[in-house]
Amino acid sequence: MNISKIIKADFNKFPIQNYLNEHSKQLLFKEYNLSNFFLFKRKIKLIIVSILNKILKNKIYLNKSRSLEKVKEKYDQISGTYIYSIEKNNKFYAELKDGTAVECNGNIHKYYADIISKIIKQTKSKSFLEVGAGELTQFKLICDLLKKSNFKINKTGALDISFKRLLAGKNYLKKKNKIDYIVQGNAAELPFADNSFDLIYTVHCLEQVPELFEKSVNEMLRVAKNYVALIEPSFELSNKITSNYINYKGYIQINEKLLSNIKHKYFKRIRLPFKQFLNGAELIIYKINKKKNKKTKVKFICPKNKKIIYKKKKTIGNKNVQYKIKNQIYRLVDKKIV
Repeated sequence: MNISKIIKADFNKFPIQNYLNEHSKQLLFKEYNLSNFFLFKRKIKLIIVSILNKILKNKIYLNKSRSLEKVKEKYDQISGTYIYSIEKNNKFYAELKDGTAVECNGNIHKYYADIISKIIKQTKSKSFLEVGAGELTQFKLICDLLKKSNFKINKTGALDISFKRLLAGKNYLKKKNKIDYIVQGNAAELPFADNSFDLIYTVHCLEQVPELFEKSVNEMLRVAKNYVALIEPSFELSNKITSNYINYKGYIQINEKLLSNIKHKYFKRIRLPFKQFLNGAELIIYKINKKKNKKTKVKFICPKNKKIIYKKKKTIGNKNVQYKIKNQIYRLVDKKIV
């Protein structure tokens, strides 16, 4: 895998408009210049929550707004806004490899799409699933790049906790981009059997519910046959303003100790050479050593008991449980016991 080629930024897509001086950087930093007392309190709370969650099985949240229910509620309310944002010619602040801060035209998610599409092509993945797909804007960017390079994909899927966002995304894609499975589901309880997709990826998804990070990554490692790629905010490998921002928002603090709890050791962990000045991301790649003769085949399972479920006309389930299919979206969150 050619990592340097994968993470190389094409500045024709997001041309640099201005270079920020120290005064401008300090103004950006000022908003999230957290006191030592705040950081101390947050660290103590993190330790307490971590201990309690080991006992209570992830029932306690550091920040109530980071619970899965609250995150779903928030994104239901703003469904459609990401589509509007991706279509605009935005400006954003970015940090280069040498620490220089710049103002760019475009959208940082086009850089993320470049990264994921290159990984898909280099690994010769023929099926992929996006976890935390939202309004399918990232999915569309990736599919457009693959189509442009004539790279054929056999099966695709997108999963998100918000039905409203997925519906908005489905309407956004229309018939221009083929997608096989649009699923409302929980990243920590993926409704797919083992080895269902060659590759699974996330882009700024796992930050939202920190207490589910480990479960979500382990679930992706179960469902993916070959690779898992995560582009998530970097607490350890980014600048001070990003670590403060992550602390302030209550996002997941990715570090080596946390990653050591995952069932598989990561293949590569990379500090991206081009990232947002605020909330800068890193790339983590997992390479899974599964039997080569195992074919990738998408099968749905009940997210709770992991039993195979089967599609009918407007439902999917088995003799014990049924889930709804609405607007061609599999709603695998609210089950109806038969």
